[in-house]
Amino acid sequence: MNLRIRIVFLITLCSYYSYSQDSTVIDSVKRILNKRYEALAKTMDERDLKKILSFKTSDFHSIGPDGRVLDNLTMEEYSRQFITNNIPPYNIKNTILNLRLSDNQVVAVVDVLQESVRKRDLVGKVRDVKTTVLQTETWIYTNKQWKLKFVDNVHDQKRFIDGKRVDPTKPYNPDEPLYDPDTSSVKKQIMLLNQQMEDAFNNNDMNKVGAFYANDGEIVDDSYMVKGRANLDNYWMALKDKGRGWKLTVVEIGGQGEYVYQLGKSDLKYISKGKETNSITNFVLIWKKQTEGDYKIFRDYLTKTKFEKN
Repeated sequence: MNLRIRIVFLITLCSYYSYSQDSTVIDSVKRILNKRYEALAKTMDERDLKKILSFKTSDFHSIGPDGRVLDNLTMEEYSRQFITNNIPPYNIKNTILNLRLSDNQVVAVVDVLQESVRKRDLVGKVRDVKTTVLQTETWIYTNKQWKLKFVDNVHDQKRFIDGKRVDPTKPYNPDEPLYDPDTSSVKKQIMLLNQQMEDAFNNNDMNKVGAFYANDGEIVDDSYMVKGRANLDNYWMALKDKGRGWKLTVVEIGGQGEYVYQLGKSDLKYISKGKETNSITNFVLIWKKQTEGDYKIFRDYLTKTKFEKN
């Protein structure tokens, strides 16, 4: 039976079982699984791969946070790498948040918070590593004991190294700034908007360039101000068929929520009085989240201050 068929079989198996509502039975299974988790954690500290695998079915597998199906051999290698690369004790703690039990009491689907605090040699130094993750585990009662068969719904992964939160999906770099997934998401969004605005200009779509500004947006320079929807559209439409290239450099993005700031540099080429003109300016943008959830430019301050990437 190949892996895909086994997964379909497991899903079908679980769908046939209505979940038991007997709290006494559920509490009993929860106590047993808690002991299994404690025993598995102890076995992990002993770095005994054979005993670790004995807690799992022969076809144990998982679906990772990226949606990839990881078969039993891949998961065995993951366990091997974990006990090889990390220094015990691992202080693994599994907290059962929710447990659903099939009526025949042979399938337990468990939502678990898994935590670990350990040490690992990273970038030439032994460092403190703390990880947490939420996931759903399916345990099967077979041969008079509970064994782990399947893990999925892996989410909310957090990783801290020497007390600093880092991206759990990337190799560790001690020079990386503090990882903030919410801020990182906003930064990606603003970076994309910069690219789209640059592309619109270079495609001579000046109406689209103007649309990146909020209706109450402003462009502010020492010698002039452009304010309001109509004036902003006219400002960019004046460059229709005259643009010869625009390059935006993002120096810094900060903040989240309703307002986000951006420091940057603009290198814009256009035709003026029959000659190509190169306008290089530094700017501070204030992006404002709109009611639809997207960001638009609320303030565009042109400045003589030069911004450089760190």
